[in-house]
Amino acid sequence: MIYQKKSFQKLNDVNKLFFINQQFINKFYYKKKLLISSKLLINNIFNLFFKKKQKIFKNIKDVILLFLFLLLLFIYSLSKLKKFEKSSLLSHTNLIIDLDYKNKIKIDQKNLLQLCTAMEKCLNVINLSLDLGLKKIGSQGVKSLSYSLEKLINLQTLKLNISYNQVESEGISYLGSVLQTFKNLQNLMLKLTNNEIGDKGLSDLSSSLSKCTNLLSLELYLDLNLELSDEGVSDLGLCLAKCINLQVLVLSLNQCSIRAKACSVLASGFAQCTKLQNLELFLGAICYQDVSYLTSSLARCHKLSKLTLKLQGNALRDQDSLSIGSCLANLINLKFLKLILFDNKIGNQGALGLCFALSQTSNVYTLEISLSDQLLLSSPQILDLIKLATFLFLFIHNYCQINLI
Repeated sequence: MIYQKKSFQKLNDVNKLFFINQQFINKFYYKKKLLISSKLLINNIFNLFFKKKQKIFKNIKDVILLFLFLLLLFIYSLSKLKKFEKSSLLSHTNLIIDLDYKNKIKIDQKNLLQLCTAMEKCLNVINLSLDLGLKKIGSQGVKSLSYSLEKLINLQTLKLNISYNQVESEGISYLGSVLQTFKNLQNLMLKLTNNEIGDKGLSDLSSSLSKCTNLLSLELYLDLNLELSDEGVSDLGLCLAKCINLQVLVLSLNQCSIRAKACSVLASGFAQCTKLQNLELFLGAICYQDVSYLTSSLARCHKLSKLTLKLQGNALRDQDSLSIGSCLANLINLKFLKLILFDNKIGNQGALGLCFALSQTSNVYTLEISLSDQLLLSSPQILDLIKLATFLFLFIHNYCQINLI
């Protein structure tokens, strides 16, 4: 089904906004399937209301009204689809193409090429969001997609999800070579989770991103790319050092084979982003046992107002917890803080030290800490004491909202 809106929040000069889900693809390439989908919807409602022994409808009038409503909805959907097919693709400035992976409908290379052919004609598009997660398009599919994206020279915002697609380094390298041609690109989100990306792919992508000098927001999700190692992540850190205009940075490297040296280069990289205001780091289960490099880099991000730090499953100890607390206490502009530190080796002393350190922050009003399940408790009263100490020091001093997990 396609929905059209006349306005889009926080965006100017928006002509049309389309949400294109899997039913659109069915209609676009297999026109009969939309009718089948609508029939299935009616059958499901019928089964829900009539086959179960529930007296939902009092009389036949309610049944007729429901049927008419569904019929009108179906006709409205068809009219929108026909309107989109006949519309001038040059008129679209904002596109959201959502091929929901939950439908579990495969897209072969032929269908993907048809989609790319239509998309590359939207030459005036400024904001594009494309979700192709779990479609198994592979590196060849990413190449086809990149070739079409290259023609959208006016892009300012790009959100691309190609997670779980068996994409290798070759495909990501080609995508990177296209991204660097977007001179107006300001906001970029790449979801590359659980592919087959190696160091060469990430290095090439990083080199291309360093040439996107107007980037204000970068979100990069690389979780579960098991072929990544220190070399690729180090190159990513060197790339970040050149993105001096970044204000928002989200990096997710959960369960990647990264050691402390690469993390230190990565941390040194984002520390060079002096305009950074919002930072989210997801470094779970990467065997990162030394946070000193990370904390020293965080302390240099003086403009940070929002910080999310996820370091679960990294064998951190009390000393690391104290180092994190000491660093955060120096971030005077911090207002929102989320710490995820469970499944480490932080004991009671480290937890209490972290709480006392956080009590020195002056502006934090929203705090969420997740660390309770790994505390080496000798009795339940100790956990209560830690929670009480956290509440007293943080609430009394800062009047902040607290969520202890």
